[in-house]
Amino acid sequence: MGKIINIAEEDLRKGDILLLQAGDLVPADLRLIESKGLELDEFDLTGEISLVDKKVDGEDVFVYRGSRVTRGNGKGVVIAIGEETEYGEILKQLWGQVKYNFPCFVDLIYGGKSLLYPPPPTSQPLTRSQAYYTTPPYPPAP
Repeated sequence: MGKIINIAEEDLRKGDILLLQAGDLVPADLRLIESKGLELDEFDLTGEISLVDKKVDGEDVFVYRGSRVTRGNGKGVVIAIGEETEYGEILKQLWGQVKYNFPCFVDLIYGGKSLLYPPPPTSQPLTRSQAYYTTPPYPPAP
């Protein structure tokens, strides 16, 4: 039987056994092997507002990265880390859909006042150089 130690998230490996208790943020995907009154907030992952009960003998024996333990304690085996987790997969999908359109406002000094103008609408995302040198689509009112 091993001893209980604290390790950094980046040092976790598949097959490690993690202990969970109230207040913990789950650092990896786990398969539960022990649970005592374990409740999780999975809102960041699923959008579910209500707390989720986790039991070893239940249908859902998995605990996912990004979940917060709100009550009870448990023990689980690491089955996925980093980008391999469900949370990581969701982030990869989101990043694949994002077009980098840099928010840009042109700061003009007009009559002693600083005016901010948004960049002109385009169908294509702005490049970094365009984002910094965009001029307003219309002149400022006098």
